[in-house]
This record gives sequence, C-alpha cells and structure tokens, in this order.
Amino acid sequence: MAYFYNINRLLCAVRGSEEGFSSVSFTDAAGRQLAWKGDVISLNDITSMIRGLHTEYREIVNEEIFFGLQDLPTLIPIYDISTLVDDLNNHAPGYCFLDDVRNPFNTMKGNLLHLLLNHPKLRGRFHYMHGDKIVWRPGPCRKFLASAQRARQILLLLIMLTYGNPARLTEFCLYTLRNIQGGSIRNFMILFHVICLVGGYTKTAHHTLRDKVIPRAPPLFVIRELVQNLTIIRFVEECFVRDLRTTEDLHRFHYYMWPGASHNITSDQASDWLGMATQRYLKVRITARPYRQIQSSFSHFHRDPQSYDTHKQ
Repeated sequence: MAYFYNINRLLCAVRGSEEGFSSVSFTDAAGRQLAWKGDVISLNDITSMIRGLHTEYREIVNEEIFFGLQDLPTLIPIYDISTLVDDLNNHAPGYCFLDDVRNPFNTMKGNLLHLLLNHPKLRGRFHYMHGDKIVWRPGPCRKFLASAQRARQILLLLIMLTYGNPARLTEFCLYTLRNIQGGSIRNFMILFHVICLVGGYTKTAHHTLRDKVIPRAPPLFVIRELVQNLTIIRFVEECFVRDLRTTEDLHRFHYYMWPGASHNITSDQASDWLGMATQRYLKVRITARPYRQIQSSFSHFHRDPQSYDTHKQ
C-alpha cells in the first residue's frame, strides 16, 4: 500500500508540473512511518511525544500553578461536554460559551483565585490588604504569570499535534477566544456538541473572494486541559495583568487564545517551540512547515474516502 501511495505522489508531482518532489515517503505497508530528509518518523514516536508534552504540562500546572496541593476536586468540577451550550448567532463583543450563564464555567472561573487568596499555605503570598483593597505583590504574581505562559506554550503544541492537519501558524496564533468588537466571530466554539477551534483557510481567498471555514477538534483530554486553562488559570492571569501591566495587555489576555508577555505568541515562536519539542522527543528538529507536510501525508494515507470526498466538495 505504501508503494502505491508513493507512486501516486510521484504521478501527482509530474502531472502538476511541480518543481520538486515530495520530501516524505512511506517506509512500511501500514503507513505508520515515513522517511523525511533521511530520518524515519513514526506515528508511535509522535504519540510518545504527545504523552511526554502532556506530562510536562501537568507538572507545570500541578507544581507551579496549583502549588502541589493535592485535594483540589472543586477547581473544575466534572462536566458533560454534550450538555454545553453555545450561541453561534451571538456576535456581541466579548461573548464566549465559557461565559454563558447556561454553562457551569461562569461560576468556576474564580475558584483558583479564591484558593490563592485563602488557602492556609498560600494566604498572603500573592497579596496584602491596604484598607479594604487587595494589592498584588509584583514578584510572586509575575512568577505565576511566567509559569502560566510556559504551560500555555506546551498546551499550544499539544493542540497543534492532536487536532488533525495543523492550520497555518500565522492564522492559528491569532485565534480569538471571545468575539471582538468590529472583528469576526471567535475561533473557539461548540459545533454539534464538540468543542472546536474553527479557523479560515485564507490561502485561496484572493481567488474565491471568500474564506473556507475549517473546524478542528482536539481529543477530549486536550480539550479538558484547554477549558481548565482558559477558565480558572486565565482568570487569575487577567486579575494580575489588570494591575501589573497595560490595558492593551489585558485586552489580549481577555480576547485572544494565545497571549504572550508583551504581544500575542507569534508563528515564529510557535514554530521554534515545535522544533525544540521534536528535537527532544524525535531526535530531529521539525518546525511547523515541514511538520504540516508530514502530518498531511499521514492523514492522506489513512483518510476515509467518503469523508475526504465530502471535504473536497
């Protein structure tokens, strides 16, 4: 099967008058590993990388954001994704299903902040009282923000590696969490009871005069991490940023999926982080553009013909 796939790619290259041939070729009949620039990349290796990154993410969250506290079941109570509500016709600035009163997240978002302010082991670490006003301590708060940023970087990679053929990073890094006034509807939404990242395919927009909308759905374990991060961790970040940084920074943290310290995460940064992760786990540096080609090759090899034809219509 892999032989016929490689022959097909060869014929496509000739038929399409392409200048160069594909830089990947499958090395087994099952299509579970391929050769890329002299290195063999397997689906098993990618799976191990995803598991390793997830472990890294949980270590940062558990040790540096939850501070090693073990009994924290109430931070994000168990919820059923199939019962969540999203109003896709609501284009009001600031709307996101995480804030919808019909969903449970609206009452959860302050849980981590309450823990930081009131837990016996943490009380007074991040703030002191000036009269009846809370004053944040800059040092510990900035350290918390740095840990949250490191966690966000890994979460970004987990989504890139698990939600199917990756979007172009120039688009992905500008995904919005909430509707922006004067802008388009948010990229984070629920479709058919599935939490998705919905982006436009803009490469051919100048030919068709319209964008294709492509929903991508990470697996459930990544979605639960993302929802927890955007609900309780982001709420604390916004509280700290509101007093310690600028109004522009607060706007980014409130409205965008991937804010950074002084600007949104850029495509070059995300591509470099992916390269470092693949170097650690796969022993070969693969940045965003070649990874998209590798992922597309695996997806095309294992595609369902019916769903693929539906997608092309």
